[in-house]
Amino acid sequence: MKGKHHTVRWLKRYALALTVGGVAAFSLLWVMQFLIATGEAAITEHRETHFLEFVRVKPDPPPLPEDHRPEKPEDPPPPPPRIIQDPLDPGTEVTPVIKPPAPPADSGGIAGIHRDQTLEGEFLPLVRVAPDYPLSALRRGLEG
Repeated sequence: MKGKHHTVRWLKRYALALTVGGVAAFSLLWVMQFLIATGEAAITEHRETHFLEFVRVKPDPPPLPEDHRPEKPEDPPPPPPRIIQDPLDPGTEVTPVIKPPAPPADSGGIAGIHRDQTLEGEFLPLVRVAPDYPLSALRRGLEG
């Protein structure tokens, strides 16, 4: 029974659509025929067309940017004349330069580290960075 009721409803829908479409088509044809039968004759004379006349105005050029250069500084005064000094008096004492002793020739390698000496211990971090966990892990108390 369900299939028969469905088919009847489907037929009613299409019949209504065809009826409305046919009425609309015939009414448009009748209106067009009425307009043609009662209309004026075709326009055969030449109509004068009016064109809009306008003058294009050129826009003003943009203003030039202001010159913000600093003023030229005044010339510096000339340097004072050099004074020539007399050589040191022979009686003046000069402090002697002390040279450190040279390392032994058989040391080899980096200074301060001997061949039989090794570096021991673990590396120590200079900065400890705190871990940045996602919010969901922080709420549940998960680490790692």
